[in-house]
Amino acid sequence: MRQARAQSEQAAADARTARGAYDPSVSASWEEKTFGGSQYFDYLKGTATVPTPLGVDLKFSYENARGRYLNPDRRTPSPGLLSFGVSLPVGQRWLVDERRTALQVAREGERIAEADVRAAGNRVILDATRDYARWAEVHRRTEIAREGVTMARSRYEFTRTRVASGEAAPMDTVEALLEVQRRTSTLTESEQLLFNARAALALHLWDANGRPVALSRNAVPSFRIPQDTVMADDLAARFAQSHPDILKAASRVAQSRAQQQLTAAQRIPLPTLDISALSESNEFPLNNSVNYGANPDNLKRSASVTVPLLSLKERGRAASAAARYRQSLVDQSRLELLITTNISVALMEMRTAGQLLELQRAIVDNSALLVRGEDTRFRNGESTLLLVMLRERALLDEMLRLAAIELRLLSAFGERVALTGEWETLVGTRNR
Repeated sequence: MRQARAQSEQAAADARTARGAYDPSVSASWEEKTFGGSQYFDYLKGTATVPTPLGVDLKFSYENARGRYLNPDRRTPSPGLLSFGVSLPVGQRWLVDERRTALQVAREGERIAEADVRAAGNRVILDATRDYARWAEVHRRTEIAREGVTMARSRYEFTRTRVASGEAAPMDTVEALLEVQRRTSTLTESEQLLFNARAALALHLWDANGRPVALSRNAVPSFRIPQDTVMADDLAARFAQSHPDILKAASRVAQSRAQQQLTAAQRIPLPTLDISALSESNEFPLNNSVNYGANPDNLKRSASVTVPLLSLKERGRAASAAARYRQSLVDQSRLELLITTNISVALMEMRTAGQLLELQRAIVDNSALLVRGEDTRFRNGESTLLLVMLRERALLDEMLRLAAIELRLLSAFGERVALTGEWETLVGTRNR
Protein backbone atom coordinates (compact mmCIF):
# COMPACT_ATOMS: atom_id res chain seq x y z
CA MET A 1 0.00 0.00 0.00
CA ARG A 2 2.79 2.43 0.85
CA GLN A 3 4.53 1.69 -2.44
CA ALA A 4 1.27 2.25 -4.33
CA ARG A 5 0.68 5.54 -2.52
CA ALA A 6 4.24 6.61 -3.36
CA GLN A 7 3.54 5.86 -7.02
CA SER A 8 0.33 7.87 -6.78
CA GLU A 9 2.23 10.84 -5.36
CA GLN A 10 4.80 10.52 -8.14
CA ALA A 11 2.03 10.46 -10.77
CA ALA A 12 0.47 13.56 -9.23
CA ALA A 13 3.85 15.28 -9.39
CA ASP A 14 4.21 14.29 -13.06
CA ALA A 15 0.77 15.75 -13.76
CA ARG A 16 1.79 19.01 -12.09
CA THR A 17 4.91 19.02 -14.24
CA ALA A 18 2.82 18.56 -17.38
CA ARG A 19 0.46 21.34 -16.34
CA GLY A 20 3.53 23.50 -15.86
CA ALA A 21 3.82 23.70 -19.65
CA TYR A 22 0.84 26.08 -19.46
CA ASP A 23 2.39 28.33 -16.84
CA PRO A 24 2.48 31.99 -17.94
CA SER A 25 6.02 33.28 -18.23
CA VAL A 26 7.60 36.72 -18.09
CA SER A 27 10.98 37.59 -19.55
CA ALA A 28 12.92 40.83 -19.74
CA SER A 29 16.16 41.94 -21.35
CA TRP A 30 18.19 45.14 -21.34
CA GLU A 31 21.16 46.04 -23.50
CA GLU A 32 23.11 49.33 -23.63
CA LYS A 33 26.24 50.52 -25.36
CA THR A 34 28.15 53.75 -24.69
CA PHE A 35 31.47 54.77 -26.20
CA GLY A 36 33.37 58.00 -26.16
CA GLY A 37 30.68 59.65 -24.12
CA SER A 38 28.01 58.81 -26.68
CA GLN A 39 25.14 56.44 -26.10
CA TYR A 40 25.02 54.17 -29.10
CA PHE A 41 21.86 52.34 -28.07
CA ASP A 42 19.75 51.45 -25.10
CA TYR A 43 17.40 48.52 -25.69
CA LEU A 44 14.75 47.42 -23.18
CA LYS A 45 12.29 44.63 -23.86
CA GLY A 46 9.80 42.77 -21.68
CA THR A 47 7.58 39.91 -22.79
CA ALA A 48 4.75 37.97 -21.15
CA THR A 49 3.51 34.72 -22.70
CA VAL A 50 0.29 32.94 -21.74
CA PRO A 51 -0.05 29.43 -23.20
CA THR A 52 -3.60 28.11 -23.63
CA PRO A 53 -4.93 24.54 -23.84
CA LEU A 54 -6.08 25.25 -27.40
CA GLY A 55 -2.49 25.48 -28.59
CA VAL A 56 -2.65 29.26 -29.08
CA ASP A 57 -0.15 31.36 -27.14
CA LEU A 58 -1.06 34.91 -26.10
CA LYS A 59 1.88 37.30 -26.11
CA PHE A 60 2.27 40.74 -24.55
CA SER A 61 5.47 42.75 -24.96
CA TYR A 62 6.94 46.18 -24.37
CA GLU A 63 9.95 47.57 -26.27
CA ASN A 64 11.86 50.80 -25.84
CA ALA A 65 14.88 51.76 -27.90
CA ARG A 66 16.96 54.92 -27.49
CA GLY A 67 20.34 56.11 -28.68
CA ARG A 68 22.17 57.64 -31.64
CA TYR A 69 22.80 54.43 -33.53
CA LEU A 70 19.72 52.25 -33.68
CA ASN A 71 18.84 49.55 -36.12
CA PRO A 72 15.83 50.78 -38.05
CA ASP A 73 13.84 47.63 -37.32
CA ARG A 74 14.29 48.20 -33.60
CA ARG A 75 13.35 51.86 -33.51
CA THR A 76 10.34 52.64 -31.27
CA PRO A 77 8.29 55.71 -30.34
CA SER A 78 9.68 57.67 -27.42
CA PRO A 79 7.13 56.30 -24.89
CA GLY A 80 7.93 52.79 -26.06
CA LEU A 81 6.05 50.25 -28.13
CA LEU A 82 3.39 47.88 -26.85
CA SER A 83 2.32 44.78 -28.69
CA PHE A 84 -0.44 42.28 -28.12
CA GLY A 85 -0.58 39.20 -30.26
CA VAL A 86 -1.06 35.52 -30.70
CA SER A 87 0.99 32.63 -31.98
CA LEU A 88 -1.17 30.29 -34.05
CA PRO A 89 -0.18 26.74 -34.93
CA VAL A 90 -1.64 26.09 -38.36
CA GLY A 91 -1.55 22.46 -39.40
CA GLN A 92 0.37 19.93 -37.35
CA ARG A 93 -0.29 21.37 -33.90
CA TRP A 94 -3.80 22.64 -34.50
CA LEU A 95 -5.55 19.66 -32.86
CA VAL A 96 -2.72 18.04 -30.87
CA ASP A 97 0.68 19.11 -29.69
CA GLU A 98 3.36 18.00 -27.28
CA ARG A 99 1.96 20.02 -24.36
CA ARG A 100 -1.60 18.73 -24.67
CA THR A 101 -0.40 15.18 -25.21
CA ALA A 102 1.94 15.31 -22.21
CA LEU A 103 -0.88 16.66 -20.03
CA GLN A 104 -3.30 13.96 -21.18
CA VAL A 105 -0.70 11.24 -20.62
CA ALA A 106 0.04 12.62 -17.14
CA ARG A 107 -3.65 12.73 -16.24
CA GLU A 108 -4.09 9.14 -17.32
CA GLY A 109 -0.98 8.33 -15.30
CA GLU A 110 -2.75 9.74 -12.24
CA ARG A 111 -5.72 7.47 -12.92
CA ILE A 112 -3.37 4.51 -13.28
CA ALA A 113 -1.73 5.35 -9.95
CA GLU A 114 -5.14 5.65 -8.28
CA ALA A 115 -6.08 2.25 -9.70
CA ASP A 116 -2.77 0.86 -8.40
CA VAL A 117 -3.72 2.02 -4.90
CA ARG A 118 -7.07 0.25 -5.23
CA ALA A 119 -5.37 -2.86 -6.61
CA ALA A 120 -2.93 -2.86 -3.69
CA GLY A 121 -5.88 -2.56 -1.33
CA ASN A 122 -7.57 -5.47 -3.08
CA ARG A 123 -4.44 -7.59 -2.67
CA VAL A 124 -4.26 -6.73 1.02
CA ILE A 125 -7.93 -7.59 1.44
CA LEU A 126 -7.49 -10.85 -0.45
CA ASP A 127 -4.51 -11.90 1.70
CA ALA A 128 -6.34 -10.92 4.88
CA THR A 129 -9.48 -12.78 3.83
CA ARG A 130 -7.50 -15.91 3.02
CA ASP A 131 -5.79 -15.80 6.40
CA TYR A 132 -9.17 -15.17 8.00
CA ALA A 133 -10.65 -18.17 6.19
CA ARG A 134 -7.71 -20.32 7.26
CA TRP A 135 -8.13 -19.18 10.88
CA ALA A 136 -11.87 -19.87 10.71
CA GLU A 137 -11.30 -23.38 9.37
CA VAL A 138 -8.62 -24.26 11.93
CA HIS A 139 -10.79 -22.79 14.69
CA ARG A 140 -13.69 -24.98 13.61
CA ARG A 141 -11.42 -28.04 13.32
CA THR A 142 -10.13 -27.39 16.83
CA GLU A 143 -13.67 -27.21 18.16
CA ILE A 144 -14.49 -30.47 16.39
CA ALA A 145 -11.36 -32.12 17.79
CA ARG A 146 -12.23 -30.89 21.28
CA GLU A 147 -15.76 -32.24 20.91
CA GLY A 148 -14.33 -35.55 19.72
CA VAL A 149 -12.11 -35.80 22.81
CA THR A 150 -15.11 -35.07 25.04
CA MET A 151 -17.12 -37.83 23.40
CA ALA A 152 -14.20 -40.28 23.59
CA ARG A 153 -13.62 -39.58 27.30
CA SER A 154 -17.31 -40.02 28.04
CA ARG A 155 -17.25 -43.31 26.16
CA TYR A 156 -14.11 -44.38 28.06
CA GLU A 157 -15.64 -43.64 31.48
CA PHE A 158 -18.83 -45.49 30.56
CA THR A 159 -16.80 -48.47 29.31
CA ARG A 160 -14.79 -48.59 32.55
CA THR A 161 -18.04 -48.70 34.50
CA ARG A 162 -19.34 -51.58 32.38
CA VAL A 163 -16.05 -53.49 32.71
CA ALA A 164 -16.09 -52.99 36.49
CA SER A 165 -19.63 -54.41 36.62
CA GLY A 166 -18.66 -57.33 34.40
CA GLU A 167 -20.89 -56.25 31.52
CA ALA A 168 -17.98 -55.75 29.09
CA ALA A 169 -14.60 -57.28 28.39
CA PRO A 170 -11.47 -55.49 29.71
CA MET A 171 -10.29 -55.22 26.09
CA ASP A 172 -13.02 -52.61 25.51
CA THR A 173 -11.35 -50.33 28.05
CA VAL A 174 -8.09 -50.44 26.09
CA GLU A 175 -9.98 -49.72 22.87
CA ALA A 176 -11.78 -46.76 24.42
CA LEU A 177 -8.56 -45.39 25.94
CA LEU A 178 -6.77 -45.71 22.61
CA GLU A 179 -9.51 -43.64 20.96
CA VAL A 180 -9.09 -40.96 23.65
CA GLN A 181 -5.36 -40.82 22.96
CA ARG A 182 -5.85 -40.59 19.19
CA ARG A 183 -8.30 -37.74 19.50
CA THR A 184 -6.17 -35.94 22.09
CA SER A 185 -3.24 -36.08 19.67
CA THR A 186 -5.43 -34.62 16.93
CA LEU A 187 -6.57 -31.86 19.30
CA THR A 188 -2.98 -30.97 20.19
CA GLU A 189 -2.06 -30.63 16.52
CA SER A 190 -5.16 -28.51 15.86
CA GLU A 191 -4.34 -26.17 18.72
CA GLN A 192 -0.85 -25.64 17.30
CA LEU A 193 -2.31 -24.90 13.85
CA LEU A 194 -4.81 -22.54 15.47
CA PHE A 195 -2.01 -20.64 17.19
CA ASN A 196 -0.20 -20.27 13.86
CA ALA A 197 -3.38 -19.14 12.08
CA ARG A 198 -4.11 -16.56 14.79
CA ALA A 199 -0.57 -15.21 14.49
CA ALA A 200 -0.88 -14.95 10.69
CA LEU A 201 -4.23 -13.16 10.96
CA ALA A 202 -2.90 -10.74 13.59
CA LEU A 203 -0.39 -9.44 11.03
CA HIS A 204 -3.30 -7.74 9.24
CA LEU A 205 -4.62 -5.89 12.31
CA TRP A 206 -3.55 -2.25 12.67
CA ASP A 207 -5.09 0.76 14.35
CA ALA A 208 -5.63 4.20 12.84
CA ASN A 209 -2.18 5.32 14.01
CA GLY A 210 -0.38 2.50 12.21
CA ARG A 211 0.30 0.42 15.30
CA PRO A 212 -0.26 -3.35 15.33
CA VAL A 213 -3.29 -4.60 17.23
CA ALA A 214 -3.36 -7.97 18.96
CA LEU A 215 -6.17 -10.35 18.11
CA SER A 216 -8.36 -10.85 21.15
CA ARG A 217 -8.14 -14.32 22.69
CA ASN A 218 -11.94 -14.32 22.86
CA ALA A 219 -12.34 -13.54 19.16
CA VAL A 220 -14.08 -16.25 17.17
CA PRO A 221 -14.81 -16.38 13.45
CA SER A 222 -18.10 -15.23 12.03
CA PHE A 223 -19.60 -17.08 9.10
CA ARG A 224 -22.12 -14.45 8.09
CA ILE A 225 -21.62 -14.25 4.36
CA PRO A 226 -23.95 -12.36 2.00
CA GLN A 227 -25.75 -14.83 -0.22
CA ASP A 228 -26.55 -12.39 -3.06
CA THR A 229 -24.69 -14.57 -5.55
CA VAL A 230 -26.94 -13.98 -8.52
CA MET A 231 -25.24 -15.39 -11.57
CA ALA A 232 -25.99 -12.66 -14.08
CA ASP A 233 -23.71 -11.68 -16.92
CA ASP A 234 -24.48 -8.00 -16.41
CA LEU A 235 -23.46 -8.32 -12.72
CA ALA A 236 -20.04 -9.71 -13.65
CA ALA A 237 -19.66 -7.12 -16.40
CA ARG A 238 -20.61 -4.31 -14.01
CA PHE A 239 -18.06 -5.46 -11.46
CA ALA A 240 -15.44 -5.85 -14.18
CA GLN A 241 -15.81 -2.24 -15.35
CA SER A 242 -14.85 -0.98 -11.89
CA HIS A 243 -11.92 -3.37 -11.47
CA PRO A 244 -8.60 -1.53 -11.00
CA ASP A 245 -6.85 -3.52 -13.72
CA ILE A 246 -9.61 -2.65 -16.19
CA LEU A 247 -9.36 1.01 -15.25
CA LYS A 248 -5.59 0.89 -15.70
CA ALA A 249 -5.95 -0.78 -19.08
CA ALA A 250 -8.41 1.91 -20.20
CA SER A 251 -5.99 4.63 -19.12
CA ARG A 252 -3.11 2.94 -20.95
CA VAL A 253 -5.28 2.79 -24.08
CA ALA A 254 -5.96 6.52 -23.71
CA GLN A 255 -2.24 7.19 -23.30
CA SER A 256 -1.39 5.12 -26.37
CA ARG A 257 -4.14 6.83 -28.33
CA ALA A 258 -2.80 10.27 -27.42
CA GLN A 259 0.73 9.28 -28.45
CA GLN A 260 -0.58 7.78 -31.68
CA GLN A 261 -2.47 10.97 -32.54
CA LEU A 262 0.57 13.11 -31.79
CA THR A 263 2.96 11.06 -33.90
CA ALA A 264 0.44 10.93 -36.75
CA ALA A 265 0.11 14.73 -36.66
CA GLN A 266 3.90 15.14 -36.73
CA ARG A 267 3.92 13.87 -40.31
CA ILE A 268 2.01 17.01 -41.36
CA PRO A 269 4.00 20.17 -42.23
CA LEU A 270 4.45 22.55 -39.30
CA PRO A 271 3.45 26.11 -40.22
CA THR A 272 3.29 28.74 -37.49
CA LEU A 273 1.76 32.20 -37.75
CA ASP A 274 2.52 35.04 -35.33
CA ILE A 275 0.55 38.28 -35.45
CA SER A 276 0.70 41.22 -33.03
CA ALA A 277 -1.04 44.59 -32.84
CA LEU A 278 1.28 47.52 -32.09
CA SER A 279 0.69 50.71 -30.14
CA GLU A 280 2.53 53.37 -28.22
CA SER A 281 2.92 52.51 -24.56
CA ASN A 282 0.38 55.16 -23.55
CA GLU A 283 -2.24 53.68 -25.89
CA PHE A 284 -4.27 50.50 -25.49
CA PRO A 285 -3.04 48.18 -28.24
CA LEU A 286 -6.34 48.07 -30.11
CA ASN A 287 -7.36 51.75 -29.86
CA ASN A 288 -7.23 53.94 -32.95
CA SER A 289 -4.90 56.92 -32.62
CA VAL A 290 -3.60 59.63 -34.88
CA ASN A 291 0.07 58.80 -34.63
CA TYR A 292 1.09 55.29 -33.61
CA GLY A 293 -2.15 53.91 -32.32
CA ALA A 294 -3.03 50.36 -33.28
CA ASN A 295 -4.79 49.97 -36.64
CA PRO A 296 -4.54 47.53 -39.53
CA ASP A 297 -1.35 49.25 -40.62
CA ASN A 298 0.30 48.81 -37.22
CA LEU A 299 0.90 45.08 -37.16
CA LYS A 300 3.82 42.78 -36.74
CA ARG A 301 3.49 39.49 -38.60
CA SER A 302 5.67 36.48 -39.10
CA ALA A 303 5.24 33.00 -40.49
CA SER A 304 7.38 29.90 -40.57
CA VAL A 305 6.97 26.41 -41.92
CA THR A 306 8.88 23.18 -41.39
CA VAL A 307 8.41 20.36 -43.89
CA PRO A 308 10.26 17.03 -43.48
CA LEU A 309 11.07 15.79 -46.95
CA LEU A 310 11.20 12.03 -46.38
CA SER A 311 9.51 11.91 -42.95
CA LEU A 312 11.46 8.78 -42.06
CA LYS A 313 11.63 9.59 -38.37
CA GLU A 314 8.02 10.76 -38.24
CA ARG A 315 6.71 7.73 -40.10
CA GLY A 316 8.70 5.41 -37.85
CA ARG A 317 7.35 7.05 -34.71
CA ALA A 318 3.81 7.00 -36.07
CA ALA A 319 4.02 3.31 -36.97
CA SER A 320 5.48 2.43 -33.58
CA ALA A 321 2.82 4.43 -31.71
CA ALA A 322 0.04 2.91 -33.83
CA ALA A 323 1.35 -0.58 -33.04
CA ARG A 324 1.44 0.19 -29.32
CA TYR A 325 -2.10 1.53 -29.51
CA ARG A 326 -3.36 -1.61 -31.23
CA GLN A 327 -1.56 -3.77 -28.69
CA SER A 328 -3.11 -1.81 -25.82
CA LEU A 329 -6.56 -2.46 -27.30
CA VAL A 330 -5.80 -6.18 -27.51
CA ASP A 331 -4.52 -6.20 -23.92
CA GLN A 332 -7.61 -4.35 -22.75
CA SER A 333 -9.98 -6.81 -24.44
CA ARG A 334 -8.06 -9.80 -23.10
CA LEU A 335 -8.00 -8.36 -19.59
CA GLU A 336 -11.71 -7.56 -19.64
CA LEU A 337 -12.48 -11.13 -20.69
CA LEU A 338 -10.15 -12.58 -18.05
CA ILE A 339 -11.49 -10.48 -15.18
CA THR A 340 -15.12 -10.97 -16.20
CA THR A 341 -14.49 -14.71 -16.30
CA ASN A 342 -12.76 -14.67 -12.92
CA ILE A 343 -15.63 -12.74 -11.36
CA SER A 344 -18.16 -15.18 -12.86
CA VAL A 345 -16.11 -18.10 -11.53
CA ALA A 346 -15.95 -16.52 -8.06
CA LEU A 347 -19.70 -15.93 -8.05
CA MET A 348 -20.35 -19.49 -9.23
CA GLU A 349 -17.95 -20.82 -6.60
CA MET A 350 -19.85 -18.95 -3.90
CA ARG A 351 -23.18 -20.26 -5.10
CA THR A 352 -21.90 -23.84 -5.35
CA ALA A 353 -20.21 -23.67 -1.95
CA GLY A 354 -23.40 -22.26 -0.45
CA GLN A 355 -25.43 -25.15 -1.83
CA LEU A 356 -22.85 -27.68 -0.62
CA LEU A 357 -22.86 -26.01 2.79
CA GLU A 358 -26.59 -26.52 3.23
CA LEU A 359 -26.32 -30.13 2.05
CA GLN A 360 -23.36 -30.88 4.31
CA ARG A 361 -25.14 -29.43 7.33
CA ALA A 362 -27.99 -31.86 6.70
CA ILE A 363 -25.46 -34.70 6.42
CA VAL A 364 -23.90 -33.70 9.75
CA ASP A 365 -27.33 -33.59 11.40
CA ASN A 366 -28.18 -37.06 10.11
CA SER A 367 -24.78 -38.41 11.16
CA ALA A 368 -25.31 -36.99 14.66
CA LEU A 369 -28.72 -38.68 14.73
CA LEU A 370 -27.08 -42.01 13.89
CA VAL A 371 -24.50 -41.51 16.65
CA ARG A 372 -27.18 -40.82 19.23
CA GLY A 373 -29.14 -43.85 18.12
CA GLU A 374 -26.11 -46.12 18.17
CA ASP A 375 -25.11 -44.76 21.57
CA THR A 376 -28.56 -45.59 22.93
CA ARG A 377 -28.29 -49.13 21.57
CA PHE A 378 -24.78 -49.43 23.07
CA ARG A 379 -25.95 -48.33 26.50
CA ASN A 380 -28.78 -50.86 26.25
CA GLY A 381 -26.31 -53.60 25.40
CA GLU A 382 -27.57 -53.93 21.82
CA SER A 383 -24.42 -52.61 20.08
CA THR A 384 -20.65 -52.77 20.40
CA LEU A 385 -18.06 -50.18 21.34
CA LEU A 386 -16.37 -50.51 17.96
CA LEU A 387 -19.58 -49.74 16.08
CA VAL A 388 -20.29 -46.69 18.24
CA MET A 389 -16.78 -45.34 17.67
CA LEU A 390 -17.13 -45.91 13.92
CA ARG A 391 -20.32 -43.86 13.97
CA GLU A 392 -18.54 -41.11 15.92
CA ARG A 393 -15.59 -41.11 13.53
CA ALA A 394 -17.98 -40.79 10.59
CA LEU A 395 -19.68 -37.86 12.35
CA LEU A 396 -16.36 -36.14 13.02
CA ASP A 397 -15.29 -36.66 9.40
CA GLU A 398 -18.51 -35.08 8.16
CA MET A 399 -18.01 -32.16 10.55
CA LEU A 400 -14.48 -31.68 9.21
CA ARG A 401 -15.85 -31.80 5.67
CA LEU A 402 -18.34 -29.12 6.70
CA ALA A 403 -15.45 -26.98 7.98
CA ALA A 404 -13.64 -27.45 4.65
CA ILE A 405 -16.74 -26.28 2.75
CA GLU A 406 -16.98 -23.25 5.03
CA LEU A 407 -13.33 -22.50 4.20
CA ARG A 408 -14.15 -22.87 0.51
CA LEU A 409 -17.05 -20.45 0.84
CA LEU A 410 -14.99 -17.92 2.77
CA SER A 411 -12.15 -18.15 0.24
CA ALA A 412 -14.57 -17.67 -2.65
CA PHE A 413 -16.04 -14.69 -0.84
CA GLY A 414 -12.55 -13.23 -0.44
CA GLU A 415 -11.91 -13.68 -4.16
CA ARG A 416 -15.16 -11.92 -4.92
CA VAL A 417 -14.36 -9.04 -2.57
CA ALA A 418 -10.91 -8.62 -4.11
CA LEU A 419 -12.24 -8.79 -7.67
CA THR A 420 -15.18 -6.47 -7.15
CA GLY A 421 -13.77 -4.14 -4.49
CA GLU A 422 -16.72 -4.70 -2.11
CA TRP A 423 -14.64 -3.96 0.95
CA GLU A 424 -17.61 -2.95 3.08
CA THR A 425 -19.05 -6.49 2.97
CA LEU A 426 -16.03 -8.13 4.57
CA VAL A 427 -16.55 -10.84 7.12
CA GLY A 428 -15.81 -9.57 10.61
CA THR A 429 -15.16 -11.11 13.97
CA ARG A 430 -17.23 -10.98 17.09
CA ASN A 431 -16.20 -11.22 20.71
CA ARG A 432 -17.74 -13.59 23.17
